[in-house]
Amino acid sequence: MLIFFLENDLGESSDVLDVGKKYRYIFERVIGAGLLLLPGAWFLVAFIWIGWTVFLSYRYAHERTWIHALVGNLAVVVLGFAARGFLF
Repeated sequence: MLIFFLENDLGESSDVLDVGKKYRYIFERVIGAGLLLLPGAWFLVAFIWIGWTVFLSYRYAHERTWIHALVGNLAVVVLGFAARGFLF
């Protein structure tokens, strides 16, 4: 919801709540956060995943704005490391 309001406040139309895209974005973020929970140095795979999804969907398809890419993935990294701190 934060991404939707930020995009609309900054003058860009937001399609984050589009039904098909919304669940795909959620799925991508859950995978990214889950990869951050891998033990040892394997959590670095999460950064490859996040970079790959941003590269494909932001660079080629132009279906995400820079706000969406930044806020969504920053939330994944911050909350993933918080969960990692609680578990390890």
